[in-house]
Amino acid sequence: MAKLDSIFAARQDLETVQALLGVLDVLSNGITAQRKSCWMKQQNRILLTSATDRAILRKLLKKHELKATCETSGESALLGLSKRFERGEDFPSLIVMDLFMSGMSGIETARKIRELYPLSAMPIIFLSSEEDPASIGQALDAGGNDYIAKPFTEDELIARIRVQVHMLEFWESKMRLARDSKLLKEILPSSVIHRLHLGENLIADSLPDVTVLFSDIVGFTDLAASVPTTDVVQMLDSLFRTFDDLTERHGVYKVETIGDAYMVVAGLDEGGRADNAERALSMARDMIAAAGSMLRPDRAALEIRVGLHAGPAYAGVVGTKRPRFCLFGDTINVASRMESTSFPQCIHVSSATRDRYASRDTPAGSPVEFVDLGLRKIKGKGHMRTWLAKEGAWERALSVAALGGR
Repeated sequence: MAKLDSIFAARQDLETVQALLGVLDVLSNGITAQRKSCWMKQQNRILLTSATDRAILRKLLKKHELKATCETSGESALLGLSKRFERGEDFPSLIVMDLFMSGMSGIETARKIRELYPLSAMPIIFLSSEEDPASIGQALDAGGNDYIAKPFTEDELIARIRVQVHMLEFWESKMRLARDSKLLKEILPSSVIHRLHLGENLIADSLPDVTVLFSDIVGFTDLAASVPTTDVVQMLDSLFRTFDDLTERHGVYKVETIGDAYMVVAGLDEGGRADNAERALSMARDMIAAAGSMLRPDRAALEIRVGLHAGPAYAGVVGTKRPRFCLFGDTINVASRMESTSFPQCIHVSSATRDRYASRDTPAGSPVEFVDLGLRKIKGKGHMRTWLAKEGAWERALSVAALGGR
């Protein structure tokens, strides 16, 4: 009823329509130039569906530098939209349609359009000599956005068309913004997005304590060379989708994937939470279990290596065209070494990771136990004391380690 009342108010006073245009100008202030460009582009995208007034309406629109295509009936309008849809072409930005036509009525046509194309926000303006509330209500309920009673003035028609086109463009800009925001959240932490919105151009943070996790697929290089690439991509997609779900469950942040490598960090947005190592280890445990339930394209068992290290790091956003959130520092290098010196289906951790986990009085879930691997030679670090979580194929790994292998 509120929508119907607004139509009557606008019908009685053209200034209401003009005021609405002013409001839209304020709302769209940040995209004024874009909106003006859009208005010029729309001039070839107005569809007139009228049995009697096509020539008059077309001439009137042309006077205002607006071009339109014409259809003589609801059936022909639906056919034209169907062809556009099949060809992947844009729909008209607006339809001006008679309420009464031979064959399908305007109400039937509008209802069919909304049924066939529910995701389309294409406005529909009805024209009719009927001014009774019942007819107007039926037209709006069928999917109409506006209703103009004949006779109408030239200024009123053009103003109402402008209102609908500008509202459509404003709605589309909001949808684009929502999509962009969602995409941004996929590549940057929420705290970084907030600071970018506040106008910070250079983001480089010192992180006093994080836990970094790396994983990769055992034998990936040979596998990629021996099976079709599409099979490899499907395997990675299935595995990484599962890992992505696990990051949500364990409250850790996916930094990036490079080839078969998957990188995660715990401790970015938690305000100093002390359970970084615990959450990263829980993530690692579930990653091992997930990989163990999958097969490679060659039907062999899928195995991964996982390595973790905890310590300070630096984080920053690098680049402008395709900004990337990156971590820097020795902690990242050591975590990578923990992974590269790990064993198939095992979790290899540094003493720093193990000590942070052990300092927790009541770890959530079943506790992780460790076995001491002693001093191991780590590239670039000399000898480090490392540990193997008693998860996955840790017993097999101990036998290999005893023989000096990995």
